[in-house]
Amino acid sequence: HRKRLKAAESGEKPQVDKAGRNLVRVVTDHGRVPEMDGDAELSLDAVAPELVWPRIPSREEIDAAEVVIELDQRYAYLATLSNTVFGVGEPKWVSAEEAAWTIAEGKPWFGVVRCESRASWHEPRMFPPHPAMDGRRPWPHWFMAPTIEIAHDDEDKGGAGWKLDDFGITEAYLWPDCGRLMEPFYKDMREALLKAEEIEDSSLRAATIEHLKGGYKSLTGKWEDISILNSGHRTYRYQPLWRRQTIAATGARLFRQVRRLEMRFRGLWPVHAVTDGVWYLTTRSIADVLIDEGKSAKFGQLRPKRVHELTDADRAALRAMSPEDQIISVPHVLNLGTTAKGR
Repeated sequence: HRKRLKAAESGEKPQVDKAGRNLVRVVTDHGRVPEMDGDAELSLDAVAPELVWPRIPSREEIDAAEVVIELDQRYAYLATLSNTVFGVGEPKWVSAEEAAWTIAEGKPWFGVVRCESRASWHEPRMFPPHPAMDGRRPWPHWFMAPTIEIAHDDEDKGGAGWKLDDFGITEAYLWPDCGRLMEPFYKDMREALLKAEEIEDSSLRAATIEHLKGGYKSLTGKWEDISILNSGHRTYRYQPLWRRQTIAATGARLFRQVRRLEMRFRGLWPVHAVTDGVWYLTTRSIADVLIDEGKSAKFGQLRPKRVHELTDADRAALRAMSPEDQIISVPHVLNLGTTAKGR
């Protein structure tokens, strides 16, 4: 993005996003990780883990279902980079009151919030916004901004409907300097992927798309590679909380999508979910609607990846599922395969 930097240096009007934030950022230092207690002290995975959530379907669901349909978000992690806020520089410690004010204000922000939750997720047929919100973890926990936002958003908008008091906020670290820093990268990658999808040769098309996907997945994965920081070379690539922000935002988008689907098709709850996709037991008619809508899915929207017709043997295997099983997973039981990695 040298042209943008030259424009800034010459005094030309800088490029801004829809909210008026300056897109020109030159990140020259590695990301900061503030001191956090609890699980976060052991691993950042606890702050925003990759989602792997299984559920044993009821006998009624099994009897009524005709198919298993797998939906995934189209270019999930790349789509997340289009509008997710990332922070640079030093974080600022703030009190519970200031953190709550920032959340209530509703403007984009980047940070981690320490909570001693006073509420727990109430729907057993749906994964919570974060595993630590299931009510079985009494110790304090830290959450990224997208997790807080989706949990706080109204239920009729696809959120969890938690009130600020429900979080039990005790403190937070917020980054004063933040913005949609990866939006220019997203635009370039999106254009490349759309052109790749137009390639007539199917083998070349698939190889090109996988090459491009490998590029942005490698970028976001290396944000958490400690060897980059230890090497002393181009250490600005080490941005561990950017990685966690991306995972949290992708999972929050999935939460909203699943909630909205249930609003349209009452009683349609996932039987398995990962960070960027879900599996449903459902009827052919609902699956046909989802397939048709998926044909025009934008980046980040759910689209069908696979539809499996249920057989009598499949139903028998599903009815035999037990909480005592070593692996509790509908896709595993039906040999459909699962993955916890983002796409």
